[in-house]
This record gives sequence, C-alpha cells and structure tokens, in this order.
Amino acid sequence: MGRPIWRRLTEVALTVGLATAVIGSARARRWMARWGSTELETTRPLPGDGLVAEPLADVTRSITIDAPVGAVWPWIAQMGSADLGRAGWYSYDRLDNAGVPSADRLRPQIPAPQEGDVLVPNPAFAWTVRDVDPGAHLVLELTSPSGWFTIHTTWTIAVGPAGENRTRLVERSRWDMRPRAVGVPFSLAFEVVDFVMMRKHLIGVRSRATAQPAAADAGPPRNRTLIASTDPATFDTLSASTIENSIEIQRPPETVFAYLTNLDREHGWNKQIRQVEALTDGPLRAGSRYRVRFGRGVGVSIIEYQDVDAPLSWTTTSTSRRLDVQFAGTITSVHGGSRVTMQTTLLPHGPLRLASPLLNRTMHESWNRHLSLVKSILEGATAQPA
Repeated sequence: MGRPIWRRLTEVALTVGLATAVIGSARARRWMARWGSTELETTRPLPGDGLVAEPLADVTRSITIDAPVGAVWPWIAQMGSADLGRAGWYSYDRLDNAGVPSADRLRPQIPAPQEGDVLVPNPAFAWTVRDVDPGAHLVLELTSPSGWFTIHTTWTIAVGPAGENRTRLVERSRWDMRPRAVGVPFSLAFEVVDFVMMRKHLIGVRSRATAQPAAADAGPPRNRTLIASTDPATFDTLSASTIENSIEIQRPPETVFAYLTNLDREHGWNKQIRQVEALTDGPLRAGSRYRVRFGRGVGVSIIEYQDVDAPLSWTTTSTSRRLDVQFAGTITSVHGGSRVTMQTTLLPHGPLRLASPLLNRTMHESWNRHLSLVKSILEGATAQPA
C-alpha cells in the first residue's frame, strides 16, 4: 500500500491502539495474534520467517476453507492493487485498495506472481514478492524508505490440504519498527489494525473460494465476459444488463479501430474523461491497462484490454468503486466503410443497482452521442452533434 493509505492506517492504529493498550490484556493480544490457529501452526517454521531478524510482532492466523487447494490458490495468486490491474486484497477496500472493490471472480488475465514483482503502485513502499511456490505459499515483504522511522514487515500466505476437498489457509505477519522507542508503542497499536484487516482478508478468501470453483472463469481471455450469466432464471437482472449501439462510418476498419482503441485520444469524443495514465508499456495488447479519471463525480476507473484483434474487435473491462463495465467493440467492412458495434455490459455495485434502468438508458444515450461524434471526427465533418 502507498503512503496515503499508510497514513490513514497510522491514524486508525494510534487511535484504537491507545484504547487497546489500556484495556487490552495479554490474553486479548494473544487471541488476536493466534486467531484461528492451532499450537502447531503458530510454532512451525514458514517460508519468509528469516527475512525479519528481530521482529516486534509475530502473528499467525488461520482459517479452514471447504474447497480444495486448487480452488483456493488462484485467489491468492491474483492478489494485488487494483491500480495495477490486480484483484485487490479481499479486505477493507477503502483502506487498502483505493476504494475499488476486490474481485469477486477469478481473472485469468492477471499474471501469476513472480519473485521481485511489486503488487502496489508505489515501488518505494510496496509489498514485493520474495518467494512463491504455486499452490503452496506466497511470501511478501515491505520495507519503508529510510528515514527517522522505518518499518520492515513480511506476510507469508500458505495453503495446504486439510482433508478431502478442504484447505487450511495459514498466514503469518512479522514486523520490526525502528527506533524502538517509537516502534514499540506503534507496534502495539498496529496489532489491532493488522488483526482487523487480516481477519477480513481471510474470511474474504474463504467466501470467494467456496462461492466459485476455480475453473468457473478459467478460460482464456478471448471472449471472456464480465458477467457470468444473464439468464433471468440464474442471474439477478437488477445487477447486470447489456446494451448495444452501432453506427456506419465512411472510413476503413484500420482507421476506425486505431482511433477507438487509443485511450489517449478518447477525450476528443468522450467529454467526461479528464486524465488518462498508462499503467503498462508497449503497444496495445491483451493485458494493457490504464487509469482513467472521469469528471461529474464518476471518479477513477482501471481499464484493462482483455482481447485485441486488430482491426476487427476488442474487449475491455472497467473497474471502479461504484460500477464495473465491459465494453466489446466489433468492426465490419460495409459499403466502402465500417460498421462499429459497441456492446456495453453494466454491473453496478450497492445502491446503484436500484438505478439500473436509468443507468442503462443514460449509457445508451451516451454511446449514441459518442459514436456520432467519432463519425463526425473521422469523416472530417466540421459540425459536431449536440
């Protein structure tokens, strides 16, 4: 997590930690440090234990999941900040994921963690992969920049079978804070925040792994859908819906494709866009990610290209705190020009679901305006639609 989030956690830690220092007994601290764990789990060595030589705190928390290891590990492997196109941390998203909801489905396009990978946007103060054994464990390390107060912590996530079709998820955090005169009271305070966040995370992994088998969304990125089903018999029609807009443009497919898939130029026809920041390097491809800031209270979205087949089709997903959207564009040659068809699937979160009919109508009208403006720009018209 980056500095702004850490400052917020610090404020919370200092507030609740003071109360804990007064009323919290050694028994309460021991309960938080060993939540859900057996005596063996708290004492047995785990990968990454040696990275923090003299920890102020060494906590181990565990949970049993009614799913095989193969259904649990993919949820661990896709963790990381939404700002980097990863799935989040399955905890309190406002604190550790910039307010973007953690994924509630597997996303095969997210690359598996590799040693040295940085999982949050700020590489100077970030969870970094130090060791990974797919299907067994993941070790993350965080070291704060040098200064008057430093933090060094590790987070080991281990999975193993616990009987037929059951998994034991064991997680250990070890941290040191210097100088000790400040580190000791801060550590006592942080124990509470760490417990609250990690307990939520463990329960979040369990709920996801038991709600959706690992193979449910494990196909290749091409033609993936953001919504698992739109069959009214099996899906809440208040939660998701798809709208379609199309238009003919008298320009070749190559020209139309290049214009519509260039997010740096989208502000020319989408007036809500305020800023576009590329999160990946290189040419446009499946896996290309962008952070897009919108106006009118829309906020920030992470947009990722799921499939790129130039100049015929492309698919993107847009993830934000209030709304997830999948855009699927296709271009066909017609009458010496191109027919553009955009399919937009909306998945609103929370109370916004109740406004789905209005949201659908607004999005449909917006895309009619967008495509008319694109047509006007590419065909060289001087007048723009109202």
